[in-house]
Amino acid sequence: MAVKKTLKFVQNISQSLLKKIGLIRDIQRYKCNKKFQLKRHN
Repeated sequence: MAVKKTLKFVQNISQSLLKKIGLIRDIQRYKCNKKFQLKRHN
């Protein structure tokens, strides 16, 4: 059942990619929030 193995492999890759994209978005949001906080203080 090589097809099932490749399907699982592809699913794992897409899941890890989605997690990475989510992390990048979280980091960008965090940076934006920091910028807003700095602007508010000035």
